[in-house]
Amino acid sequence: MKSRIKACLIIAIVLTGWIFTIPSPATAASQKVSIQSRLSEGRILVIFTGEQKMQQHKTFDLFHVDNPPRLGIDFPDTFFEATDISADLDKTLFSGFHYHNYPDKTRVVFDTDQEQLPAYTFSSDGNQLRFSFPLSDSPAAKKTTPQPKTKKKQKRSLSSRNTHPITVDFKDADLQNIFRFLADIKNYNLIMGDDVKGTVTLKLKKVPWRQAFSILLKTNKLGMEKSGNVIRIAPLVRFKEEKEALAQNKKASETLADTETKIIKVNFATASEVAPRLKAVLSDRGSIDTDTRTNALIINDLPKYIVQAKNLLKSLDLPIKQVLIEAKIVKVETDAVKDIGIQWGGAWGDTKNNHYYGITGSAGSTGQPDITPDSGSPTVTNNYVVNLPASGATSGLGMIFGKVGIFNLNLRLSALKNKHLANILSTPKVLALDNHQARIGQGMEIPYQTTLDSGTTTEFKKAELSLEVTPHITNNDNVSIDVQINKDSIGVMTTDGPAINTQQIQTTLLLYNGETAVIGGIIEKNKSDDQGEVPGFSQIPLVGDVLFKHKYKKNEQTELLIFITPTVIPIQRRAANF
Repeated sequence: MKSRIKACLIIAIVLTGWIFTIPSPATAASQKVSIQSRLSEGRILVIFTGEQKMQQHKTFDLFHVDNPPRLGIDFPDTFFEATDISADLDKTLFSGFHYHNYPDKTRVVFDTDQEQLPAYTFSSDGNQLRFSFPLSDSPAAKKTTPQPKTKKKQKRSLSSRNTHPITVDFKDADLQNIFRFLADIKNYNLIMGDDVKGTVTLKLKKVPWRQAFSILLKTNKLGMEKSGNVIRIAPLVRFKEEKEALAQNKKASETLADTETKIIKVNFATASEVAPRLKAVLSDRGSIDTDTRTNALIINDLPKYIVQAKNLLKSLDLPIKQVLIEAKIVKVETDAVKDIGIQWGGAWGDTKNNHYYGITGSAGSTGQPDITPDSGSPTVTNNYVVNLPASGATSGLGMIFGKVGIFNLNLRLSALKNKHLANILSTPKVLALDNHQARIGQGMEIPYQTTLDSGTTTEFKKAELSLEVTPHITNNDNVSIDVQINKDSIGVMTTDGPAINTQQIQTTLLLYNGETAVIGGIIEKNKSDDQGEVPGFSQIPLVGDVLFKHKYKKNEQTELLIFITPTVIPIQRRAANF
């Protein structure tokens, strides 16, 4: 009896312990997170999509592990739905990923065979967390990521894999056994079919595990696919057949699926311009049409292809930047005139025995000297022996050097120096769209007559100041400009009408936003040097240049300078409503 009671107590204790050791069901997670990957611009994008906004330290925590290097992400109160992204990860320096759903969180870990954690970037946008991994053969992949935060207490789940180079030596070994050996080194699970067979001789010394595994696959024309820590190995032909069958099944399912029609309005672009580009992302059953009146797109296709078209339209339908281009046209005219002349003369007269004697620098209408007959006194005014004055003199010096008896000397020295500097400033401005031509002009139309067999007609030709530009804004807000500037004016009159003076500059240049550059200068020079002299006397040393010569010098210079300043007008972008 006692033995039975004792046995019942033991059974009760065991059952009670078993009941209390049954784990309680996990609390329902507040959100689900899925994972996708794709190739984009030379990088692999890994995208986590959840049901809540992705915020660091709230809906996800990012950390690194040192030994061995690992990238880890914790999603609190989350259930993770895994998708096989091993084919894309194999193109990077990350060898794979694995995850574990805990009661209070989900942990996702990216593995690598490198001694240091490869470079990567991440960003969050709405309910998406995006990681960007460079391809393994790109220069960016050679960089390493700094270690911001390290969780050292993760060795239980993250440090079980050996990353050191391996050394192997096999001769005529079974192929499947070699793969099993390599999988055990990395603690991978392995699946192989009967079509993986043969023998191999292998000798490698201090070779990275990943390289050894890839060489073995390539030598035997085998392929692999990896899902988490499970590797499946099969001939390449088998994988090709499976992909083709999957594509055919996908195409067949799309053929049977119902399509839908969406109307998408285009805000900044023209619907007819973007329609051909969106057509490229639609399926074979998809169609796209445009409505010119409302500038809208009409798309009929499967829902997922319509989503792809919308995403592409978001990148294309953006406001076009504008550039304010200001040109300063400065015309500098410099005139320098130097005119030095000489006028001098004298008169002498006397009377004796009722005869008049005299000499003067000028003569009257009778050819006689300008001497007063009654007194014999000479006429001083304008009695110049040398009369080479400065033309248009504005200043002068006149002197009478006394009288010697009735001998008078009249000397007049004149000089003119005139310097003139003029600035003509024109400032045309024009606002232009990126990659669109703009023109501004101001001037007059000059009439001229043309005679034909049918009669005489009057036509007009423009003489104007014009600015014509075609700007292109680079990605860093520099501005490349095709510019043409004309400055025309009325010239001299001819028998056929007025001539037109033209000045033009046409060029292409690259400037920073707000930078000013001088794009050209047109210089015209006109120089004249004349002199008048009294033959013979002008060659007398010392006094010849002073008393018997008239000198005239004139220098004219006209310079056209053009300054260009582009300014990018900022545009406040608003999200389009799709």
